[in-house]
Amino acid sequence: NELLSFNFIKSTTVIDSNQLFVDFMKLNDNNSLPIIVSEYYVVERQLLIPLLLEYENKQFKHFAKATATLSSILNRFILDQQLKFTSSQNYFNIFDSLGRYISEDSPINKIYRYNEQTPVHLQILQCNQDEKNVCEVSLTTSQYFNQATTWKQIDTWSKILHINAESTTDRYNFWNIEQQYIIDENETLSFTLGEAESINVDAINEENMIDIILSYDKTKQKIRLLKSCIVQSLLNNSKYFKELDLKISPEDCTLIFVSNESERQILEKKDMKNPISYYATMTDSLVHFQISLLIQIIQYDNQKEVSIPISHRNITLKQLLEMIEINDSHTYLASYETKMVLSELSTINETKFFLVKEHETCLITIEENMTKSQRYIINASINDIYKQNKNIDQDQYLIYEDDFIPSRETLLSLFLRSVNSPIKFNLTYEKLQPNVTVTNDEEKSSVVFQCAPSTTVGRVHQIVCQLWKLNAQFYHLSLS
Repeated sequence: NELLSFNFIKSTTVIDSNQLFVDFMKLNDNNSLPIIVSEYYVVERQLLIPLLLEYENKQFKHFAKATATLSSILNRFILDQQLKFTSSQNYFNIFDSLGRYISEDSPINKIYRYNEQTPVHLQILQCNQDEKNVCEVSLTTSQYFNQATTWKQIDTWSKILHINAESTTDRYNFWNIEQQYIIDENETLSFTLGEAESINVDAINEENMIDIILSYDKTKQKIRLLKSCIVQSLLNNSKYFKELDLKISPEDCTLIFVSNESERQILEKKDMKNPISYYATMTDSLVHFQISLLIQIIQYDNQKEVSIPISHRNITLKQLLEMIEINDSHTYLASYETKMVLSELSTINETKFFLVKEHETCLITIEENMTKSQRYIINASINDIYKQNKNIDQDQYLIYEDDFIPSRETLLSLFLRSVNSPIKFNLTYEKLQPNVTVTNDEEKSSVVFQCAPSTTVGRVHQIVCQLWKLNAQFYHLSLS
């Protein structure tokens, strides 16, 4: 009889009217005994399902019959933990172990668990009224998920529901359609969404994917993507540039297809429209694309353009000239932005240059506390000098011959007296008035500058004849 009694106690347990296990011998987490109710039932232990409740980074173990409802479990949990509500925090969201939001008052045997030996895992989240804490993911069916849900959990969910039952494979990749990349299975929904309200994601069969190598300089990374992706998409994806620590604009880049160490093909615009799979047929190893800086050199005299791909910025302009087989000491590279001739020892900070000969340039000097000398293309303007010399204050001006300030649009070629003579400017903080505009009716051109109020009409006549290189005896000024 004692053995029978022992076995009975060991194999049975007590549940309350909500079909939840009650342990009268154990205090709750708040050191209180279970709340006494009017009815209890004795059931076999093996009929109970283990529960694991997660709340505020703590875990609580419970047992319940298969038909116990979610609401009864939540009510019991609130009472046991003596939870208090505020006006802003007045409801709970509950998620299963896949991170799915549970919207119905289901019995626990309808809630997902990995197998019959593992507990039903529920995450309880107390929420603010205005707080956004769930995302909707639409596959073949739709379901609300916790923002912290990973794509691995969504993959498991899709397999449980046999969403891809018609497919012959159970291996899928999630493809971010907008940003054109494979989503890491450990990435959370909130990370994938970023600042976006919604995104489109495809579940792609493994057979439609391909691994490639994308490199820049000595850095390489292996990327998995759709075979049908066009090559150009590699340059349009900021994610790949970030992973390679590339701080350059995709517009300044091109791709080189590396079929093997000795064979490299610079891809033209038409080549960039080919799918990745096209290049997979041309190599026995992984498809390898190398990102290169595309340097554009425009010949100043005929405007012909030469494009040179380089693997990194750490080369000098002298080395760049050698690449296009220029060894003439009187030929220079000038900045496309400011038209200033650059030192051959400087490294590449731009991707577009002018190729100029010495006679197509002019030397200027800027006097302040010390003399600064710079060489510019002759069609450069005063504004190019200001752009190049960012240390010139906003209220400083370039003054010529100490009595007039040329407008920013004035070309440097107007100041040239001979090929070798420098153009000398000083810096002044004095803003001269008035503004003077002189128009040449023959050339249909004009020149604008500022001068002192004391400047005579004769001096204005002298300035414009000097700039336009006119014989002053044959020209006169008239007020318009």
